[in-house]
Amino acid sequence: MNSSVRWLPRLQAHTLAGMWIVGSLLILVVGELPGQSHLGTQTVVVVICSAIAVALILSKDWRELPDWVYHALVVTASVALGAGAISWRNSSGAIGAGLMFVWLSLYVFFFFSDVAALFHLATFEAVIAGAIFYAGSGNDGAEATLLASTVAGSGLVTGYLTHSLKNAARSDPLTGLGNRAALEEVLTREIARSERNEFPLSVAVLDLDDFKFINDLNGHAAGDSLLVGVVEDWQRSLRASDVIARLGGDEFALVLPDLSRQDAPAVLERARQRCRHSCSLGVAIWHPGDTCTSLLNRADAFLYAAKQEGKGRVSVEGVRSIQNRATILTAITEKPSINVPSSFWQAN
Repeated sequence: MNSSVRWLPRLQAHTLAGMWIVGSLLILVVGELPGQSHLGTQTVVVVICSAIAVALILSKDWRELPDWVYHALVVTASVALGAGAISWRNSSGAIGAGLMFVWLSLYVFFFFSDVAALFHLATFEAVIAGAIFYAGSGNDGAEATLLASTVAGSGLVTGYLTHSLKNAARSDPLTGLGNRAALEEVLTREIARSERNEFPLSVAVLDLDDFKFINDLNGHAAGDSLLVGVVEDWQRSLRASDVIARLGGDEFALVLPDLSRQDAPAVLERARQRCRHSCSLGVAIWHPGDTCTSLLNRADAFLYAAKQEGKGRVSVEGVRSIQNRATILTAITEKPSINVPSSFWQAN
C-alpha cells in the first residue's frame, strides 16, 4: 500500500491522540514516583500543553491532515520518550519509557505502509538503545536487546496480522478475486490516472446467462465449480493490467485501462467467446467527472440491455444500435439515479 494512502483515517487520528494523552499522563505519574528524578514545572507544563494540542489537532482536523503530520508526530513522540528515559538517569526508568515504544510500534505497523513502518521501527530501536546505554546499567546490552526485540516483534506481528485481515476483507473466498471494496480501490486509482493523462478507461459488468438453472439442476457445488472455471477463462483472456472482481453471485466487474470505446466491443467479444459458459456484458466508457458509482451503474444498465437483446453478447456505451438505445432508455427510466454523459445521447 502506498505510504500516502491512509487506512481508516479517523481511527488513525483518534488512536494517536489517545496514545499521546495516556502516554503523557504516564510520564507525569512515573516522574513523581519515589526513586525517580522529579520533573520540573517547565517540563510538566510542556508535556501537558503538547498533549492537549496534539489531541485537539487530531480530533478536530483529521480530515485535512496530510500524511507527513502523522509521521512527524510519531517521530516526535519517539524522541520525547527517549529524552524522558534519559532524564530519569536510571535503567529502570529508561526501560519503563522504552516499553511505551511498543504502542508506537503497534501503531505504525497497523496504519502505515511497510516501508514507513520499518523506517519508524529503526528509529525506535536506535532511540531505545541510546537511552538505555546513556542511563547506565551493568546489564545495558541484555536490557536493550530484550526491549528492542519486544518492540520489533510486537510491530512485525501486528503488521502481518493487519495485512492478513485486510486481504481477507478485500477478497472473495471462492474465486480468490477481489471483492467490491477491492474493485473500488482499483477503479478509483484508474479514474484518477485517466483524469491526469486523459487515457481511455472501460468498465464492464459481466453476468453469467441462466446461471440459476445450473444451481437448480446440478446443485450449488456445480455452480461454484463453474464460477471458478469462468474466472480462469477470463483471467487467461485479459491483459496483465486488467482487473476482474466479483460483485456477488454470478456477477463480476472488469476494470480495463487504456481500452477505448472503439476497441472494447471486439476485445471483449473475443474473450466472451472463449469462456466456457455463455455470459453477457455491459460496458461503460469513462468520461471526465465519472465516479466509481456512476461507471458501475451505467455498465449495469448496458448489461441490462444485453440481457434484453437476447443474452450472450456485449453491449458497449457509445456503439450505435437503435435496439440498444431503446433498451438503455428503459433501464435509465427504471433507475433514474444512473448518470448518463451527453456523449451517450450523441453516439446512440
